[in-house]
Amino acid sequence: MTATGTGFAVSQSGIICTNFHVIQGSKKIYVYIDGLKVRAQVLVADESADLALLKIDKNNLINKPIPYKFDDYNPIIGENVFVLGFPSSNILGQDIKLTNGIVSSSKGFKDDNSTFQISAPIQPGNSGSPLFNDKGNLIGIINSGVPSMENVGYSIKMKHLLNLMKKIPSFPFSNRK
Repeated sequence: MTATGTGFAVSQSGIICTNFHVIQGSKKIYVYIDGLKVRAQVLVADESADLALLKIDKNNLINKPIPYKFDDYNPIIGENVFVLGFPSSNILGQDIKLTNGIVSSSKGFKDDNSTFQISAPIQPGNSGSPLFNDKGNLIGIINSGVPSMENVGYSIKMKHLLNLMKKIPSFPFSNRK
């Protein structure tokens, strides 16, 4: 079985974040960087937070500084947000897609405190997408939607990604706001 999702670079040294459910049970993991298929390995994962950090085999592919900061404040209801990802790539194509919306609730599905609700449209394939505020700072990671409801999605709060990154002793925290 093949699963797809979105991931994004969190360091120049080839570390990529995605959702745990995207890689769960995978024997081989591949990521696409600038159209090139590259093998990746799980560095650390947290099933309860639905997060995984992957290390790509070819570190030199991510050779530019990460262009955003990691901002772990609690987003405010009504705050503008946007998602970058690769939803339904078999239908919508391989180019990155941008959707925007607002923070709808400070809590997630059934009042889950580890996530918050957004109104930006998300589809299958957006799992693992970065969520940015209007300053361009990374504030969350998309992990689910409600198929029967339009524009109801959920994002994992940044504190969970930052906690996972701390499990890698040599992780460079230069992008923390």
